[in-house]
Amino acid sequence: SRPDCVAMTFLDAQLIATSLTYAELMDEVDRLAHGLASKNLDPSCPLGILISSQRGQVLHYLAALRCGLTPAILTPPTAKQSEKYYLETLERVVDNCQFSAIVTDIGAAVEGTPIFGAFSWTTIREALPALGGPIEDAAFLQFSSGTTGIKKGVSISHRAALAQIDTYAKAIGLNDDDVIVSWLPLYHDMGFITALN
Repeated sequence: SRPDCVAMTFLDAQLIATSLTYAELMDEVDRLAHGLASKNLDPSCPLGILISSQRGQVLHYLAALRCGLTPAILTPPTAKQSEKYYLETLERVVDNCQFSAIVTDIGAAVEGTPIFGAFSWTTIREALPALGGPIEDAAFLQFSSGTTGIKKGVSISHRAALAQIDTYAKAIGLNDDDVIVSWLPLYHDMGFITALN
């Protein structure tokens, strides 16, 4: 109902802000969703999202939801982990989750792992499926921290996500004029639920 209002603002590594209005956000999400829909991915398997920028993570997450897929934001590599450990861990997570595909912009980080690949997005204006579906269906896959072992994907239903969002909004008195600021990454459960959902 407010297409020209700012929906999201992202800061890059140099603290340069870029914003998207609701209209711009939905245009970009629809464009990516059409690209995803054209891949004919299995909707019963999650879609891995391994993208370095939070802007890219958000857009691909929403695009996956838009075309009826179950998105799962994967942890991108960081300087805090050795590349060898990161790739070994990521490979085990991928094996456990049985993704239909993984959307990635960090091909160098997963080089030599044949199941990864980047999609090239094109604008295809075919009809997308209607939004909605059974409320008990999986909305997204959230990963455990991996502190005590390999990260595990936990399926969160639409009902559970909506209940959490409603409870959180009521607890802090959130309204349409409020702005949420988060420094947490989207693969972190608080960053994900608080900032994105």
